Amino acid sequence: MSSTARQRHLDSLRGIAACVVVLVHWCCVYFPYTVFGSQGGYQMHKGWERLLYTPPLSLGIAGYWAVCIFFVLSGYVLSYQYLGGSASRLKLLMAAAKRPFRLGGIVVLTVLLGGLLWDRGWVWNQEVAKITGSIPYFAEYWQGPFSWPFLLGQIAAFNVFDVARTFNGPLWTIARELEGSLLTYLVLLFIAGWRYRLAALAALFFVFKESEYQAFIFGMIVAHLRRNHSLDHPQPTVRIAAAILFLPALFFSSFPYFTGPETLAGTVYGWMSKPILVNSWSMLGAYLVFLATVFSPDARDLLRLKFLLYLGRISYGIYGIHFLVLGSFSSWLFLQQIPVMNYTLAVASNLVMSFAVIVGIAHLLTKWFDDKVIDVCSWAERRINRFFE
Repeated sequence: MSSTARQRHLDSLRGIAACVVVLVHWCCVYFPYTVFGSQGGYQMHKGWERLLYTPPLSLGIAGYWAVCIFFVLSGYVLSYQYLGGSASRLKLLMAAAKRPFRLGGIVVLTVLLGGLLWDRGWVWNQEVAKITGSIPYFAEYWQGPFSWPFLLGQIAAFNVFDVARTFNGPLWTIARELEGSLLTYLVLLFIAGWRYRLAALAALFFVFKESEYQAFIFGMIVAHLRRNHSLDHPQPTVRIAAAILFLPALFFSSFPYFTGPETLAGTVYGWMSKPILVNSWSMLGAYLVFLATVFSPDARDLLRLKFLLYLGRISYGIYGIHFLVLGSFSSWLFLQQIPVMNYTLAVASNLVMSFAVIVGIAHLLTKWFDDKVIDVCSWAERRINRFFE
């Protein structure tokens, strides 16, 4: 969106979601039972781990909810200025063409960094997994011989999105993000200015009910409502509606998506079967949270706090770098800590120091790399648009 139309509180929501992803991956490494339950043979280290299956504490391990938030945000942000507007097809095509390059900067850089760490043996996930019991989860990464020709060949063949998770596990979501973004622009090409676009989006919402692409469509529906209808008024009605949404949003968002049925049976979520119209309860939670965020003035004010806006600004850097830090610095540090500290203290202090490193690197990535990628993409888009004017 343009600088005048940008809704900055949504950046904060993206930053919160990125931090949830960091926390859930940290739990996957050091307290895997809290994420996966007993399936796969994962064992508890401490009795309090059961508490993370109780809302709102389980929101801290709601990694899939955070991913759904990313997808809803993209559908909303990418479509907001076009739905009901008069954008040309050329502008939409140029925005779609820019998207792989916009997303690909961090992907390529962190994949190369992951390859370097793997090649040099600067990852200690195997040793850590034997202590923490994160097998197979953490132990499965960076295994076997590394090949620079393979990695560089995949980048040269523009196939980096498909192989990125081999070198930086969480980047599977960026491939889905790219696909969903292109779907968003494709839909906009046909319905952006159409009178019955809301009906078309509702139909697509049903078509993609078993898919993560539905989250992009939901974001587009909310963008249409926010842009073309005065849903902010009257304010008391909006505040009441947001308050009513809060509890179910918190409950569904906290659903332990990655946990097996045996562990869930003993929790407050044990009675819940598969939902209809959405692929998971986590996705439904993301929808409700997003609605409350977009339409509630109180939520918008809260999300404009400076430190939340800062997390939003560096959120892509946080997401891109955090798993590499977990495999390298965090793992190395844990191996130094565990002989001289008890397990809980070692892991807690490790989280604090690792998160500080993640934020520091993410800040540098954002300022000196990702911002430059955005500038270059925007410059190229402007030049091409001027050529065709």
